[in-house]
Amino acid sequence: MRLLQQATRRSLATEGGFWFVTRGAQAVGEAESTAICQAALVGLGRVAQMEHPELSIGLVDLGESDKASLVIDEAKAAERQENQIAYRDSTRYVARLESDSAAQSQLKQAEGGRMEVPRSPHQLRIPRPGSFDALRYQTIEPVAPGPGQVKLEVRATGLNFSDVLKA
Repeated sequence: MRLLQQATRRSLATEGGFWFVTRGAQAVGEAESTAICQAALVGLGRVAQMEHPELSIGLVDLGESDKASLVIDEAKAAERQENQIAYRDSTRYVARLESDSAAQSQLKQAEGGRMEVPRSPHQLRIPRPGSFDALRYQTIEPVAPGPGQVKLEVRATGLNFSDVLKA
């Protein structure tokens, strides 16, 4: 954190950029577990990317068997197109958003291109991470409040595009 603060105060942009390196902090596959203790560093890096694009910040998450030299290779790349990269067994993965044809079809059928909000208790879920089109309402069975708890009815909420990227 202090390094980032000093770099921004003194305009210390570097040729290769600043790199946040973690090991196992990001899940690449659905069954993969994560090193939750490193999640704060990933969060700090994402915020720094958005707030200080002049620092050319990159995030690299290595798998257990991947060598740190992969980070040096990323930093040396002439034209870096990606800023969030994961390696698993030396295979490179990057974040991608893709269109969900089933969701597109559902939206086209809905009146005015809007999804209908259920009247019953529900949650807004994203069954396939990284796809904004995959958002679905899922009916839930509400749990009765326990002692010292209250039940709230939410009438409006917001969804930020970066929330979808994190999902």
